[in-house]
Amino acid sequence: AYTLRELHENYGDDRLLTVAEYEQLGGVEGAIEKKLHVAFSDPEPTAEELSAFRRCFVRQLVRVDEGAVEGERYLRTAVDRDALPDVAARLVERLREARLLVGADDGTIGIAHERLIRNWADAPLQTWLIEDSDDRKLIDNLKAFLAVHRDGGPLLSEKPLLDAQDFLQRDHSLKDDEPELAQLMEASVTAEQTRQRRQKLLFRGAIAASVVFLVVAIGAVSFFLEAQKQTRTAMSRQLAAQAQAALQSEPQLGLLLAVEALEITRRAGDPSVADAENVLLQALENTGGRGLPWHDRPVMDFAFSQDSRWVASASADGSVRLWNLDGEDLATPLGQLCCHNGPIGSLTITPGGNQAITAGHDGIIRLWDMTALPSTVEPIQLAGHRGGVYGMDLSSDGRWLATGGEDRTTRVWDLAATDPAARHIILRGHTGPVRAVEIGPGNGCGFHTGHAATRTALRSGRRVSSTAGPHRSLSASERS
Repeated sequence: AYTLRELHENYGDDRLLTVAEYEQLGGVEGAIEKKLHVAFSDPEPTAEELSAFRRCFVRQLVRVDEGAVEGERYLRTAVDRDALPDVAARLVERLREARLLVGADDGTIGIAHERLIRNWADAPLQTWLIEDSDDRKLIDNLKAFLAVHRDGGPLLSEKPLLDAQDFLQRDHSLKDDEPELAQLMEASVTAEQTRQRRQKLLFRGAIAASVVFLVVAIGAVSFFLEAQKQTRTAMSRQLAAQAQAALQSEPQLGLLLAVEALEITRRAGDPSVADAENVLLQALENTGGRGLPWHDRPVMDFAFSQDSRWVASASADGSVRLWNLDGEDLATPLGQLCCHNGPIGSLTITPGGNQAITAGHDGIIRLWDMTALPSTVEPIQLAGHRGGVYGMDLSSDGRWLATGGEDRTTRVWDLAATDPAARHIILRGHTGPVRAVEIGPGNGCGFHTGHAATRTALRSGRRVSSTAGPHRSLSASERS
C-alpha cells in the first residue's frame, strides 16, 4: 500500500501505473530511501536531534523478539507521541509528513513499513538497533523486574546493579526517557552504598573490638607471666630459707635445696634471687666447696691445669675466668680472658699448662698464652668454621686439636706448626652439626654427630682412612 501510494502521487496523473514506473521509483526501497533523504536533509538534523531520534527509534518504535527462530526479529510498535523526546519532535514530524511514520486517532505513532528497519545512506537504522542491543535487553529486564516489584519490592543487587550503575553513567538521558527505571536504579545504588557504609562501620567496629581484645589479652598474658615470675621468686626464697635452716643439721640436704632454689629461676630465665645465691655459697663452704660467682651468665665448660693448681671457667657471657686454687681468696679471679662474641662452648688447657684453648659460638677458636698471667696478650685465632664450634678435643701430646661445628665439618689443627691458623685438615661427610669430638690415645679420631659416627686415622698430619656407620661410641681399640 505504501509503494502504491507513492506511485500514484508520482505517476498517477494518467491513471495508469506501469512496471517501468515501479522500477523507475526503485520499488519499495527506492521509495523509502527518497523520503528518508528528504526528511534528513534541507536542513540536516542537529547532532542532538539525531541522538534523540535514535533513542526513540531503538527503544520505543521498535520491539525485538529475542526468541524468534530465525534470530532477532524486529517488530513495529505504536507509542504515545507525547512520550517521545521533545528534542526529536521536528525530525519525527518530518518523517510523519513523509509517511514513514504514521499516526493514529488515539495519539500513538509508529513505523509505516517494516522495510524501513534496515540501513540507509541517511539513517543506519539497523546498525543502531544492533549497537543498542545490550542496553535494550537491560531495559527490558529492568522493566520486567519493575513490573513484579513495583510495590515496595526488593531493589537491584549484584550483577544487575553493576550493569545499572554503568548504564546510568553512560546514558544521562535515561532519567527523561525511562523515569521509573532511573528511579529504580538510583534507589538501588543508594541502598547499596548505604549497605557498604554500614558494612565498613561494622568492619571498623570489629577491628576496634579485636584491638581491644588483643590489648586485654596481652595484658592478661603479661599479668599471668608476671604472676608466674613472682611465684617462682617466692618459691626460690622459700627453698632458700629451707636450705638455710638445714645447713647445720643436714648439710647435704641444705646443698640440694640451695641448688634447687637457684635453678627454679634460672630455668625460666629469671634473675637469680640473692638469698638463693648466698645460701648456695654457704652450703658449698659447709660441704668443702667454694662458689666462684663472677660470671654474669651460665658457666658452659671448665678445665683444670695439669698440676691442679688453678681452674678456668668458660661462660655464656663470652669470657673465661681463671681461679688460683692455692690462694686463700677464691672469691676473686686470678685473671680473665676476654672475649668471644657469644657463648664459649668448649674450653681445654694444654698438657704443659702454657695455653688455654676456647671455642665459641662465634665460630672462632682462640689460643691464649697462659705464661703471661696475670696480664694477657692477644690470642692466636683459628678461623675456618662457618657457624658455631660445638665440640673440641686435644691430643694427649698437645699437638693436634680437633674441632667440630655447626657447618657439619670436623677440622684438625696442628698446634706445633709455626702458624697453626695457616693450614688445617677438613673432614666432611656429616649430615648434621658435629656436636662432640674425641681424639683417641693412638692415631685415630672419633667424631660424633646426632646422625653418624666417623673414625678417621691421622698419620703425619694427613687423613689416610675413614669409615662411617650408625651413631655409637668408639672404644679405645677401635679408635686406634
